[in-house]
Amino acid sequence: MRNLLQMRKRQVKGWVSFLDETAKMRWCILIVAILLLSFPLYSAQELYKEEKRYINVAVYPSIVPAIKVLEYSLKYGWEVDGIYYQFNVSEINMKEAEGRGRNPLNTANYDVLVIGASARQYFHGINTRWKENVRKFVASGGGYVGVCGGANEASLGYEHPKTFFDHVINAGVLGIANVYINDDQNEEWQYLYKSAGLEGGVPVACELTKHPIVAVSPDNPRIIRYEGGPGMYEGDGNDDLFGEITPIAFYAEEISEKAPIHFWKKINGEWKIVGDVKTDLKGLYAAIATTYGNGRVVLFGPHPEEKTVIGGHVEEFLGRNKYTLYRQDYLYRWVNGTPMNWSYNWWILRRSVAWAAGVSEGHLPPV
Repeated sequence: MRNLLQMRKRQVKGWVSFLDETAKMRWCILIVAILLLSFPLYSAQELYKEEKRYINVAVYPSIVPAIKVLEYSLKYGWEVDGIYYQFNVSEINMKEAEGRGRNPLNTANYDVLVIGASARQYFHGINTRWKENVRKFVASGGGYVGVCGGANEASLGYEHPKTFFDHVINAGVLGIANVYINDDQNEEWQYLYKSAGLEGGVPVACELTKHPIVAVSPDNPRIIRYEGGPGMYEGDGNDDLFGEITPIAFYAEEISEKAPIHFWKKINGEWKIVGDVKTDLKGLYAAIATTYGNGRVVLFGPHPEEKTVIGGHVEEFLGRNKYTLYRQDYLYRWVNGTPMNWSYNWWILRRSVAWAAGVSEGHLPPV
């Protein structure tokens, strides 16, 4: 009997304990529910909210390998203040640049057009439809970034053309930047014609300005690879769509003094120097920013997309390249310098494209 009573007591205590725990649990659930109702509810997507903005970049193709390097340098994204920016890079062909084809060049399809180291645009620009559509794209708010040949293309051309090819370039230029070019065939172009490819090019010092594209540079002047591009100076065009020319960088040294090269000729079976290559770029614009209508324009004479070196000197040697039609001639290469990473100056190009696309100063890509 006693054992039975004790068993009953234990059962009662168990039920009381269970009821106490249940009551506690209910109170906990009630408190949690009240707390949850006191705060706004967020979805998982809202808890990690990040705006994404794509910048559609059209690159004009070329057989010059530097164009592929340029495209690769723009396969890039960055985040500022909760906004993630991403370059979306694609090549466009001549037909699309004319405003036709599968993805025609217009502000609905692209934010920026980039033309780099190439000569084909000089000839394509003679085509009125090609020229007028590219001009319309920029005037309507599209951006334009030109490097080397792409800078020539955007300019007014030569103020005083001297050679047949000068006249070809003048016939094809877009005229969306009120600058003339200094890029003579027997002077600056020789640093392209006589280049040994990857071993060629001259690491030129460029004095940077306070323009937001380059104001964040870790050093000034900045060494940028040069290979035959223009110096620029203000023009006298009268297009009402022209904006003010703002320098981004100046050539801080003379190319032919830093890297003296020569004209050579084989005389009586022996190679001899018959003249010096002379440039006159020091003090001219190496890079500028401007506007054309509603569009932003950035132009570079040297190559921020290409690999450069610090220190070293020029060396001439007997060789062959495509510009000599693979016949022997004296070329040049840069030797005994310290090579920088390929990406050393890519920040300049990225910030230029972003600026041309209308990205605000505080949201431009980092160095």
